[in-house]
Amino acid sequence: MGIARVFHSLTGRYWSASTYGMVGSGRKELTPDLVADFGTVLGVPAGDLGALTGVPPSEEPHTQEPAAAGVATLIWDLRRLTADQVRHTAKAAASMWSPRPDPQR
Repeated sequence: MGIARVFHSLTGRYWSASTYGMVGSGRKELTPDLVADFGTVLGVPAGDLGALTGVPPSEEPHTQEPAAAGVATLIWDLRRLTADQVRHTAKAAASMWSPRPDPQR
């Protein structure tokens, strides 16, 4: 579920968690929308990812969270950590998190 939440938070589109697993295992075909979303989350230009996969990214504009580039960098850096280090980091981040104030109030 975590991957679905990350994608939704950064791209504004929701795909089920199983969709990402099926794409990764080759049981679901990669679509232009998914290429665009993977590009956002991974911090890779969607056109470059499209060239690598042979699936051109969707040109339909979609919502992208302004923090997407920073989050993509963090996700990329997490690959160097062990599972225990990731859990520790997530726990520390959760303890520091506080909701953003509503700008409408």
